[in-house]
Amino acid sequence: MALNEKKIVGRLLLTQITMWVIAVALVLGVLSLANKHANTRIQSVNSVLTRDINEIQDSHTLLKTEVKKNTELISNNAAAINANANLIGNNIAAINANAKLIENNIADIQKLSDAHKELANIVYAHGRKINRVIWELVFKIAYGDTKKARATWNQYCKCTNIPLWEDAISKLTEKEAERILKINEIQNETQNTKYQISRLKSKCFK
Repeated sequence: MALNEKKIVGRLLLTQITMWVIAVALVLGVLSLANKHANTRIQSVNSVLTRDINEIQDSHTLLKTEVKKNTELISNNAAAINANANLIGNNIAAINANAKLIENNIADIQKLSDAHKELANIVYAHGRKINRVIWELVFKIAYGDTKKARATWNQYCKCTNIPLWEDAISKLTEKEAERILKINEIQNETQNTKYQISRLKSKCFK
């Protein structure tokens, strides 16, 4: 009876040991399979991670290149802006200089205009004075104070008709011819007036 019990106990122990071995084997198999799957996933993740790292590095390299290009463009644009600013400054200075020249020219033109008016007034007054003296000392004496005499005098004044002048001179008497000497005074005055006009011209057209 004792022997049978020992056999039964031995078989039970063997059965338990076998079950334990099978359980351990199953656990190890499951762990091995899980580890294999985990390694596969880790490899996949590593592959994706490596790919992402490479893409990030490529993107970083591309970004550095683009940043360098943009920096160069910004630098070139800044240089161009500075150059344009200098040109604008020079243009403004030139415009201001031209404006000053125009202002000076306007002032000179105004001076010239005023001088021209003054000269015209002098010439006009001188001409009227000379013509009046010619009337009084030549035509009025030669022809008398008549409408015809004034018409002849006016015709002479308009075109300085020499034959009219010579005809008037020929009609003067010796006594009246003495008055012609006064014409010399007029001529001297004319020369003096011309001298004044010449001085005014030289002053205006410097």
